[in-house]
Amino acid sequence: MANECYELKCSDLGTQCDYVAQGHTKDEMMERAVRHDAEVHNHKGGYSDEEMVAINAAVIHNQDC
Repeated sequence: MANECYELKCSDLGTQCDYVAQGHTKDEMMERAVRHDAEVHNHKGGYSDEEMVAINAAVIHNQDC
């Protein structure tokens, strides 16, 4: 599973942004997504339980990174 990949598309969370966070682990992908959210969308602070449910539902897990 060397090419295992997790992916989160910003647009799947209701934005008109074409950024896609990818990582070989879910943690790696989330670090990139959180950094993007803070830098580009000016989101500061944590995420609500409701937001985390939406984020987790939007994560794509595949074998081709």
